[in-house]
Amino acid sequence: MTHQSLAWWLVLEAVGLIALPVTLTVFERLPGRGYAFAKPLSLLAGRYLFVNKHWSAAFGFKDGDAVGRTDHELFPASSAAEIVASDREVINSGHVRIAEEQLPQVDGMHTAINTMFPLMDTLGKAYAVCGFCTDITERKRAEEKFRMIFDNTLDA
Repeated sequence: MTHQSLAWWLVLEAVGLIALPVTLTVFERLPGRGYAFAKPLSLLAGRYLFVNKHWSAAFGFKDGDAVGRTDHELFPASSAAEIVASDREVINSGHVRIAEEQLPQVDGMHTAINTMFPLMDTLGKAYAVCGFCTDITERKRAEEKFRMIFDNTLDA
């Protein structure tokens, strides 16, 4: 590595460290039922680096209890396997994954739009997966009520 390459690498690392508190603040302040997470997948073997308060509350954990733990330590085996498979899909493809999902939470099943994306190193290799979810349970329930009313109106 040349001195110039090393200098650029140090600059990029410094920018990343400076930006980290801002990024964490944004994720922590997602509005409403939005929740966020970050998991490096190599050195820390998929352990959660960050989850916001909404994520903790939705899944029944005290603030900070999930940090440093894996999906297999936090969720039932079948759920953990699905989560890990989604993480691997994002890491292997290097692409954003947006999906509507059913999520078992403390107060029952919820529907959420889950957006997951890889974090890339300077060589373009994915090293972590991050994501945020938007809970759309109330919207889905309202749509179903509207659909039932509309269907009953047509039948009359």
